[in-house]
Amino acid sequence: MEILLIIIILVLLIVFFVSKTPRQKINENEKREIPSRLFYKPDLSVFIDNESKVDLTVGLFREKVISASKMNMIRFIPKMSKTDKKISLGTDNYETISEYENNFSKYIDSLNDYASALYNAGDIKSTKKVLIKCVEAGSETSTTYRLLADVLAKLGEADKLYDLIDEVECLDIFPAVKKKIIAYINNTLSISKKGGDV
Repeated sequence: MEILLIIIILVLLIVFFVSKTPRQKINENEKREIPSRLFYKPDLSVFIDNESKVDLTVGLFREKVISASKMNMIRFIPKMSKTDKKISLGTDNYETISEYENNFSKYIDSLNDYASALYNAGDIKSTKKVLIKCVEAGSETSTTYRLLADVLAKLGEADKLYDLIDEVECLDIFPAVKKKIIAYINNTLSISKKGGDV
């Protein structure tokens, strides 16, 4: 009789806990407010001071940056896995979060395009300013670091390439990509030490 009573109690406990699990899962799927601390606020102080010197290409890329800066953006630091995002912010937010992350990537791409346009227009100092903002924002794009290496070498600031290598070492990107960026910076450093033009 005691064994039967224990079995019944165990069955009831199992049924109770199993019935609780789906409710907890439903709560995890509820749409939650995305914390404001996750939103990235772009810094538009990167634009060159004298607008009269802006050529058409630079102006077009400037407008692209302004347009991209108006989108909601999220930058995760440190990187969060898809599972972590779903758990911490609810699965119903996943599409929104992915969209905001893509917006951040578009913003960084627009800054890189703007920097390239400035570089091609011969405005090396403004290019540096824009690329520094990219690095500060957490760019993981090789374009940012390669072009910044060229800019630092052209400005006679090759000693800052060591700091740039340290920045790249901290990036959360594929090791092969990281290795290529560092090799490029080291090559730029080597050419710069020999007095060559990058």
